[in-house]
Amino acid sequence: MLTALAFALLAASAQASYHLIKVSEVFPGTAAAPDKAFIELQMHAAGQNQVAGRTVRAYNGAGAITATVPMSAAVPNGENQRTILLGDIDVINRDFPANVGTLIVPAGGAVCFLDAIPPDCVAWGNFSAPGALPGAVGTPVLPGGIPNESSITRSIVPGCPTLLEAIDDTDDSSADFTVTATESPRSNATAPTETPCGGLDPPETSIDKAPRRKLRKSKARFKFSADEAGVTFECKLDRGGFEACVSPHKEAGLDRGKHRFRVRGTDADGLVDPTPAKASFKVKPRP
Repeated sequence: MLTALAFALLAASAQASYHLIKVSEVFPGTAAAPDKAFIELQMHAAGQNQVAGRTVRAYNGAGAITATVPMSAAVPNGENQRTILLGDIDVINRDFPANVGTLIVPAGGAVCFLDAIPPDCVAWGNFSAPGALPGAVGTPVLPGGIPNESSITRSIVPGCPTLLEAIDDTDDSSADFTVTATESPRSNATAPTETPCGGLDPPETSIDKAPRRKLRKSKARFKFSADEAGVTFECKLDRGGFEACVSPHKEAGLDRGKHRFRVRGTDADGLVDPTPAKASFKVKPRP
């Protein structure tokens, strides 16, 4: 009974989708107006708006946490390329309040969205503590720090230059971000201007290796792939929700009885496989 209840709770939490989000712009405010500081996030797939309880953090040049910004609710718009704006008190149309004025240090620091898979981070200036972060940052952008009245903005040139894609992120801040002379905050209510470069067919997901239809143990292992490069995957077991996963994928602690596993891919243009690959099996422990 307890096992079934735990699985039900896990399945309910898996309904949330927030893993496919990147830090897209960081503005420390200005010397005269620090309360204009903001952090902007951007989705690179559809349905990533269930951000309630998710967290963004800012760090100083030594890797110490200077600000923790929670998101208290889902945002209403979840189309691919939509943004989420976490801003201080002078940021117009912010989606979430963020007391980050003076806490985003222009001389050097980092910002991370902890709940991306993997966690997404950017560092700048004299930042010197990559080991303190949950995600990779490579070489910090702008060794001299962020100039006054400027922001750092993610480049979307690699791959499709008119669309934010997972493959745009190389985990190297100096390659992934550039300085912007004028900040450009976009709230979740702002319609995205990014457009796909073509290849509008969604990926086709395949299960390459599945467990036998009858298992004598309470765990199962799957291997899967897609017919495009740069595809990310989400897995679902029985009545649970889709959750980010990678191949090979293991399911453990399975209850006795019938089970259905599904996996779907999302390509670099944010298109989701409408027909997830499926595998059915039954757990029947040894007598």
